[in-house]
Amino acid sequence: MSKLKCPQCGADIGSVLAAHAGRATSRAKTAAARRNAKKGGWPKGRPRKKKAAQRTQREA
Repeated sequence: MSKLKCPQCGADIGSVLAAHAGRATSRAKTAAARRNAKKGGWPKGRPRKKKAAQRTQREA
């Protein structure tokens, strides 16, 4: 999907760059993560899937 190609071998490198950039940390990302952690839990508004163990116990 990405249009970024390695100049030497022609391989797609867009996903590699995106993964590397996603691991990058900054003071802003750290602060945002701490603010979100204070709220706790999963975000509301989207139902979550039940865990496999809970599904099998309730269905049996």
